[in-house]
Amino acid sequence: MGNVNFKILNGNNLKMYRFSSREVAFLFYNMYARVKGFSARKDKLLRDKNRQIIQQNFVCHKQGRRTNIFGDERTRKREPMKDIRCGCRAECRVHIDCNSNRWYVKYFDDEHNHLLVRANHAGLLPRHRRMQDADIMHMNHMRRAQNGIRNIYGSFANQMGGYENVPFSIHAMYNEVDKQRKKELPDGRGALAYLRSLKRDDPDMYWRHVTDERRRLVQIFWTDGHCQRDYSVFGDVLAFDATYKKKKYCCPLEVFSGINHHNKTIIFGAAVVSDESKETYVWVLEQFLDAMKGKMPTSVITDGDKAMKKAIEIVFPNSYHRLCAWHLIQNATRNIKIPKFLPLFKNCMFGEFSVAEFERKWEDMVAVCEVQDESWVNEMYEKRTMWATSHFRGKFFAGFRTTSRAEGLNCQIGRYVNVQSNLKEFMESFNRCTDYFRFKEIEDDLRSMEGEQVLITPLVGLERSASNIYTREIFILFRTVLSNASTFRVLGKKRTATRVIYFVGKYKSHNREWNVSYCPVKIDFKCSCLKMESVGIPCNHVVAVMLALDMGEIPESLILGRWTKHAKESVNVQYQSKGWDPLQTCRYVSLLESCTQMCKLACRTPVVNNHTKKLEANHDHEDEVGHDVDEDEVLDRHVGNPAVVRTKGCGRGGSKPNLGGRRRFHCGICGGLGHNRKTCSMGNQANIVQMTDGVQIF
Repeated sequence: MGNVNFKILNGNNLKMYRFSSREVAFLFYNMYARVKGFSARKDKLLRDKNRQIIQQNFVCHKQGRRTNIFGDERTRKREPMKDIRCGCRAECRVHIDCNSNRWYVKYFDDEHNHLLVRANHAGLLPRHRRMQDADIMHMNHMRRAQNGIRNIYGSFANQMGGYENVPFSIHAMYNEVDKQRKKELPDGRGALAYLRSLKRDDPDMYWRHVTDERRRLVQIFWTDGHCQRDYSVFGDVLAFDATYKKKKYCCPLEVFSGINHHNKTIIFGAAVVSDESKETYVWVLEQFLDAMKGKMPTSVITDGDKAMKKAIEIVFPNSYHRLCAWHLIQNATRNIKIPKFLPLFKNCMFGEFSVAEFERKWEDMVAVCEVQDESWVNEMYEKRTMWATSHFRGKFFAGFRTTSRAEGLNCQIGRYVNVQSNLKEFMESFNRCTDYFRFKEIEDDLRSMEGEQVLITPLVGLERSASNIYTREIFILFRTVLSNASTFRVLGKKRTATRVIYFVGKYKSHNREWNVSYCPVKIDFKCSCLKMESVGIPCNHVVAVMLALDMGEIPESLILGRWTKHAKESVNVQYQSKGWDPLQTCRYVSLLESCTQMCKLACRTPVVNNHTKKLEANHDHEDEVGHDVDEDEVLDRHVGNPAVVRTKGCGRGGSKPNLGGRRRFHCGICGGLGHNRKTCSMGNQANIVQMTDGVQIF
């Protein structure tokens, strides 16, 4: 059709063409109609005795007459649409040729009883504004990338050389999206069906859900096999925080995250809940612990929510719980209006000194700022073991001080979802965000393994050793330690039966001294600052002793497996023995070179309590909801959509039950339903009377 000149086409020329189907014939006639200034539509059919269609009429869009234009005036709410039918007799009749099974033009009438529209208006007629399958597919692909309808329409216009050349309207796009959503399963069932479909490709896919007495979805937790494998390596530190209004139900989204070997955020799982009560958090943490085979995190960091704190004490009783420093600083600013209080409070929070020194500084701060009677200050002192660095020395948090990583993760998720996303669309977008994070990790893997780091410090041996062991990001952190180590020196040493204790001080500073214990047999170092135990990389004081001992490589005792280039290799080998191929976890893994060395993980063995034993027993004997069990699929068919949450947090008022239908508003004048102040008849009458008296109401 691209070579046909429709401008010079007439009835005689049309009868020369043969078409492979009725649809092709109609498309041909509609393109002819667009060039001439009208649009076509399908009309009467003719069938043979076998009920097969042998003839089809194509007519002008103004053919026929419209009946009952006005309808019932008592029930009409909208202005009646314009009547465009004028009985136009233009027609094209196509018939099938039984011998060739092709269609030809049997009758053609090109006489119109109305004016034809201009060329720049023809594309706006109804039949010329339909979306083709290719357009719908392109739109859906762009929608999955979280492009808005208007942006997508602008993209079509850019590709086709202007809005006037786009063969459909923006309303057609909205209608198509609406049509697709109506064909989908209800949101609750659709979300569970989506998770079930993921399990076909990922046998380790895990999810649980809870419904209320009306079978509405209340809360759901999910994590895939990749997340579980990541947690088995990097699950020593766990952070989770809630974000709101990321979907149309406004339910809180709980994201479990941690830090990988590149010091970047990594996702372990997610949950959508209806409230933030203690019972809900206990349920979510139980599912998380069950999915992770009972392995508890060494450390947990949260924003300080009381319900969350109680749930952690129940489910993770042996984990260190730290409060977010950023949230504490914000609370300090709001609760204490004394300018000099905040810097003193920060010093107490971040200062790396002993507990006794912390107590002295706290007393001095309270006395100087005169905040002895402030309830918030007293409450923070009672919780000092959950936020003061002095009380966290030696507890591994991998450098975590705030939930800012979780907050940043929520910001990233916000780029993939919006408040109009239903639950299934949200899960798809969330998984797309997770895939992107995994792709970035693969890029970081390649960046760490490819090439050699340029050495910039005089300590060539230690720097080269670190560049061969650590990932690029961790190497840069350790290189800073190497640069600062030259400002420390060994002041003296003392020998014991098995160890040598070195006294380390800073150059020309006699106020502070650190003790570094060294075992020559095991080549083991321990420093009184406990940075190795807290962060996982050697401190300045240990490096100063290593320089004094003329060491050229980092000893194995100072290498934490989770920060190395091959941190995930052990778990990869473990899962490969079970038939899992790590190179199939992401479509971008072709960038990743296979690892060649093994390194043992330095993750701590989790402490097993009664709660963990119960979950492990359940994991061994139960039929998981995530399994492809026919009974579960039958039960899922009765799951309803979640209720829209009306309040943030636990919301003791509760989320209002969704009784179905739209919320009905009352008129502000008469209190009636179905209208507002502007359309109220009583309001209009009062306005007329008062304006007659010369009084202005508004």
